[in-house]
Amino acid sequence: MHTEVLVHGLLLWTLLASRDSRAFGDMGFVRTNMTHFLVNRRPFNLNGFNAYWLMYVASFPEEGRSMVSSAFQEASNHGLTLARTWAFRDGGYKPLQHSPGVYDEDMFQVSYARLKGSMYQALLPVKIPKKRAVCVYVHPVLQQCDLHGLLTPLQGLDYVISEAKKYGIYLVLSLVNNFESFGGRMQYIQWARDEGRHLSSDDDFYRDEVVKSYYKNHVRAILTRVNTITGVAYKDEAAIFAWELVNEPRCESDLSGRTLQAWIEDMAAHVKSIDSNHLLEVGLEGFYGETIPERKKINLGYELGTDFISNSQVEGIDFATIHAYPDMWMPGSTEQTQLAFLQSWIQSHVEDADAVLRKPLLISEFGKSSRLSNRTADEKAALYTTVYDAIYASARGGGACRGGIFWHLLLGVQEMEGLRDGYEVIFSESPSLGQIIANQSHRISNLNGGSETEKKLRPALPSGN
Repeated sequence: MHTEVLVHGLLLWTLLASRDSRAFGDMGFVRTNMTHFLVNRRPFNLNGFNAYWLMYVASFPEEGRSMVSSAFQEASNHGLTLARTWAFRDGGYKPLQHSPGVYDEDMFQVSYARLKGSMYQALLPVKIPKKRAVCVYVHPVLQQCDLHGLLTPLQGLDYVISEAKKYGIYLVLSLVNNFESFGGRMQYIQWARDEGRHLSSDDDFYRDEVVKSYYKNHVRAILTRVNTITGVAYKDEAAIFAWELVNEPRCESDLSGRTLQAWIEDMAAHVKSIDSNHLLEVGLEGFYGETIPERKKINLGYELGTDFISNSQVEGIDFATIHAYPDMWMPGSTEQTQLAFLQSWIQSHVEDADAVLRKPLLISEFGKSSRLSNRTADEKAALYTTVYDAIYASARGGGACRGGIFWHLLLGVQEMEGLRDGYEVIFSESPSLGQIIANQSHRISNLNGGSETEKKLRPALPSGN
């Protein structure tokens, strides 16, 4: 009976997704009004997913692109309306940016047939405890492949944008990584050192003028690129929800927060000078700084050179973000302790986004690892329910928190085995979690006003929310 209800509910979401795709054929740019997101002057609350791998996988023809399309289809079937992914791959194997400002669409072309069985398995998840991050590295097996027949990452990103638009799914595109996976700020530092710059740490990414010029050039190249599929410049593409300056910025060499604050102010102004159409966010995890020192007690002892309040108050930053990984941040603690922290973490940021920032808030990453517990399914469901209930309560009550983006969506195919990090959501393997996600999409859609079609279908959707 439960399976029948689940399948029926998802089939209805498929119908809604088809209707949404047509309705968003001319997707409107997302705007903000105080703590609200708006599309075409209507409220826009959202439910979304992370899939950092989209651009890379889309650069492999046929089955690679088919997997990207399948991911968007599955997301649409579950009512998801936002995807967050990387718009960077700096240096290393098959880069988006080969060297500062160099984007060669004919470089590093690899035979897909040669890679079919091992390509995705070679992207192995790596936990970095010191940084509380999950990264990936490219196995050396990929360096041994023939150099022909593969689409480039830029063409892959073109495809991601065109497919997202096809399914009525908005995109948050992150422009660089604070960590070393996919190059990140470490690659920028190495490029500068190769040019004779004497830099002492990776934190010089946020200080050195030459490195900052590299980043600004990258921003300009991405924002002004014309999509080879749609013919629309990225800066004019309404399917892009927002740009993200950097994934999880940290500057531990300056705990005052002044270095990172100055960088955000500089880069926010730079982005807005090129693109006034799109929203912009920093990419923050949400750790507090000196602006409201009493809030630092909720940081779990982390001091990372960020300041959720002052960083989010920068002119040009349109909304705030937080991440939530209680299991990673509180290793060894009980589930009850983690959920209590999670509720407090979300509530404090919602209050500050409401009363201090007066800007919308997104929980742009959250999840729980299947590798850190013997009761994974139940505990993951409890975490998702806690996050979703907090989002819904805020949005329904007119508060600042307007959506969540879980980490992260994968497909249940052999080629993606190497992308599993314990936090993945695979709908075919976790139908009950998929139902929790679909239910959240349904009630968030109701807050947006839904449509006449959706209203007629609502009585048959799974109940309990």
